[in-house]
Amino acid sequence: MRMTRNGQAALEFIATYGWAILVVLVMTGAFAYFGILNPSKLMPSRCGGTPEFTCSDYQIVADTEVTSMMVFKQAIGKTIYLTNATCAYMNDDPVQARSIDIDATPYTLDTAWSPRSKIEVTCDDLGIPVEIEGEKIKIRYTLEYKTSADGLLQLAEGELIAEVQ
Repeated sequence: MRMTRNGQAALEFIATYGWAILVVLVMTGAFAYFGILNPSKLMPSRCGGTPEFTCSDYQIVADTEVTSMMVFKQAIGKTIYLTNATCAYMNDDPVQARSIDIDATPYTLDTAWSPRSKIEVTCDDLGIPVEIEGEKIKIRYTLEYKTSADGLLQLAEGELIAEVQ
C-alpha cells in the first residue's frame, strides 16, 4: 500500500499563507498605533459648502477654550442683510457666534452686507476639549440672511475642517 503526502503539502501551504497574513496584520496594527493610518491627518483642511459665500480665511485656536474664526466674502452680487450666524462642533447644539464683524465694523441686527465685502465670524464655547490641539476637527456653520430688509429669511450652511492650533 502506497501513502501519499498530500495532507502534509496542504498543511504547509496553509501555514505559509497564515504567516504572511499574520505579518500583514501586525504591520497594519503598528501603523494604526503610531498614527500613520489616522484618516484625519489625510483629510485636507477646507472651509466651504455654500455658493452664496466664499470662505477666504479660517483658523481654529486652542487657548483656554477652542475658538474658530472664519472670514467670508459675499458672492450673491447685491446687498444682503445678515441676521444671525451660528457654529456647532459635530452634532452638538449650535452656538451663537460670539462676534461678527462686517468690514471690521461690529455686527448689529440686520446689518447691510454689500457685495465683495468681508465678514469675520468668531465662535467659541463650542464644548471642544482644549487637549484636542494638533488634531483636525469639523465645525458646522450657518449664516442666516435676507436679500432685502423685509425679505424672507434664508440659510447658508457649510463646514470648516481644520487643524486646531
